[in-house]
Amino acid sequence: RGWIGASLSDGAARVWKTEGNSSNTKQIDVLAPLHRMLEEADVGFELISTMKVGGYELEEEKAKERKPEKHSSIQLQLSTGELNFERLLTSFFINNVEDGREKHSQFIKAPDDLIIEAQRFFQVPIETGEFIPAKEGSDLKNVPTRYPLPSEYTVNNENSDYELTGCIIHSGTLGGGHY
Repeated sequence: RGWIGASLSDGAARVWKTEGNSSNTKQIDVLAPLHRMLEEADVGFELISTMKVGGYELEEEKAKERKPEKHSSIQLQLSTGELNFERLLTSFFINNVEDGREKHSQFIKAPDDLIIEAQRFFQVPIETGEFIPAKEGSDLKNVPTRYPLPSEYTVNNENSDYELTGCIIHSGTLGGGHY
């Protein structure tokens, strides 16, 4: 943690100092300053979402003004039990909500850099501050080194190709371990 903090620019180092050390007992604390630094560096993408039933957009949805949501990464939840990269990514873009409705998300523009987080745990409501871990052996499977983004994941049906250039893995439990 000290080595990472020492190698950051002044602004990012301030963020790391205030947010990165907010908890010495939870390993997730490294994600807050990481996302903040990505946002400050303008690394990220915008998504627009629509609700559909049976593949068709609802009339009331068509009338809504859709505001893009800014994100710094795609978050895949391994705690659901699904571990296949392709299926998890598909469920990020097409998410079953309820009553046969699906939330379809698309990039406004395919991002230059795509950061994907495979989270083995998630936090339950802030009042309790508890974390729910994934099952043992819940590592992401079938991660490609090259990934052609399906054109339907972008508003203008862009073709984009991504190459895996780095990976950070946490080893241990929420209460301890290392990256």
